[in-house]
Amino acid sequence: MKRHTRSTSMIVALCALVFCIGLAALIVHGSPTAASNTQGARSEPAQPLEGSRVYAPLIMSESTPTPTSTATPTVTPTPSATQLSEFIESFPSCGGFPHDSSPDWYWQGCVEGDIYEIQRINTSFTQAWYASGIGSRRTFTLEADARLVQGAADYRLFFNNIWYQGFYAFGVNPVDGTFAVWRVDKETDWAPLVDWTYSPHIHRDNAVNRLKVVRDEAQISVFVNGQYLTTVSDETYITGTSWGVYARNWVPNSILHYFNMAIRYPRPPTPTPTPTRTPQPPLVVEIPCTQLPQFGEFPQGCVENNSAYGIQRIAAGVAEVIPPGSIPEFIPNFSLEGDLHLVEGEGAYGLSLGPNFGTRLLFAVNPVDGTYALWYQFSQVTWVSSPHIKTNGEANHLKILHNPGTVSVYVNHQLLTTTSIDQSPNRMWGLLNTGTTAYGIVYFRNLKFTNLR
Repeated sequence: MKRHTRSTSMIVALCALVFCIGLAALIVHGSPTAASNTQGARSEPAQPLEGSRVYAPLIMSESTPTPTSTATPTVTPTPSATQLSEFIESFPSCGGFPHDSSPDWYWQGCVEGDIYEIQRINTSFTQAWYASGIGSRRTFTLEADARLVQGAADYRLFFNNIWYQGFYAFGVNPVDGTFAVWRVDKETDWAPLVDWTYSPHIHRDNAVNRLKVVRDEAQISVFVNGQYLTTVSDETYITGTSWGVYARNWVPNSILHYFNMAIRYPRPPTPTPTPTRTPQPPLVVEIPCTQLPQFGEFPQGCVENNSAYGIQRIAAGVAEVIPPGSIPEFIPNFSLEGDLHLVEGEGAYGLSLGPNFGTRLLFAVNPVDGTYALWYQFSQVTWVSSPHIKTNGEANHLKILHNPGTVSVYVNHQLLTTTSIDQSPNRMWGLLNTGTTAYGIVYFRNLKFTNLR
């Protein structure tokens, strides 16, 4: 009996010990159901958004105290520009900018490495238009590297230019690290859309800065060195297509460089091909005198109630007016013509393609002696007599006909000559008043450009 009672007591004690151990295990590790619920609370981390931070979630048991909340960091918004996945991309060369100089004022032109250089000799500004416009007005990206080589100046990109009306500009001052955005009314009134503002992203002094403009309908977003700066909204001059670079200095003998330029704009939708194409008549664009430069380097402007454009030559040599805009490069067959009249003095008059640039062509007629001349690439000048030239004081009708590989010239609708060209002149054009004496006035009427399709 005593042995059995001891054995029973030992069994009871052993069972109690096993129960306690199992209970302790449940208290330390938790139930299997709770563990599976905690694992099920995990989710895939969100994909990072550009310009924002993603914080990984903390997986905590219910017994963990709730942490104190912290403020969400403020993130600079990025502009909602059109995604240019299908776009046309071009890389403008410095050769498309004017090469020019004026003693004691400025020098501008190409230097080694396809770099466009502007030397500001005195303290003023230089605005240089590119020879061809941006193919899209409302949606595009314009970029360029700019560098202040010496002196003190700011550099700017201007765009959406409408001649004699206005444009927009984005400028960076590397001296003090500020930027600004303007709408420029009447080509001279600079109205700040964003006035000079400091940015830590601007490289200072002589370091290179990359300027970028993104136009998306009315929105204009600007960047420097890949960093977003600001977005403004304005569509006053949204229909303008010409663009260029601008320099303003406040220390003499300042030098600025512009290079690595790029333009992107959406590719237009591919037109549905048609089985037959109806021939289209030539597209004629008349050029009124009000769209031509007024009162520039020599007396010039509209005369006779805007029915004619006059150029007065006040010195021996060539007075050449280069109107704004250019002939689009995708038009291979075109003509430029007008009625030219020597009103006072003596000399010759004419039309030109590619003035003041590398490849150029000039066609001139002398109504005094009835001769004409055609220059191509600064070839030797030879004046040739023609019976079709009026020498009785009346106007002569001049015409340049451009086709790929050839140029033909006419006077009073009569063909004078055709010459072969190995390279088309750039698409700037000009009006000529030339002579060996210091006085001559020429009127230009009925100027027009014709796309011969």
